[in-house]
Amino acid sequence: MALLTPEELQSRLGADDLARLAHRDVTGDNDDANIATALSDAEAEILGYVRLVAPLPLTDVPDILKRICAVVARYNLWRRDVPDTHPAYISYKDAVKELQQIASGQIALPITAGNNTGANAASSAGFASTSSVRTFSDAAMTAMLPAW
Repeated sequence: MALLTPEELQSRLGADDLARLAHRDVTGDNDDANIATALSDAEAEILGYVRLVAPLPLTDVPDILKRICAVVARYNLWRRDVPDTHPAYISYKDAVKELQQIASGQIALPITAGNNTGANAASSAGFASTSSVRTFSDAAMTAMLPAW
């Protein structure tokens, strides 16, 4: 499931602003492709942070992630060549800070227990954890020591 659809992005940015940002050629034929690419890139960036604290894929996207996705996609449509004083850049940097706070657990995503399915699905407490077999146990480390 996409974090944000092109229609939702248009609703958040406005039709005129989105059309202006997406339009890069004379014919305008690639505007939809430019929007799709900006959204896809934004989603990949966001999920890189979210995967640290929530099982993927998300079946119900929290509003905070939709808002962040719109901000990052807008920045992507600016082609990331704006000065650091530009509002699109400032908004983007703020969104990245929020993503870092989400990844570190300072901001909790409102994900319910039934949100995801599969092996990594959240438990009834809203948290899931998995672990692997210990590679370095005391016995394994002792066995690696040379016999004197």
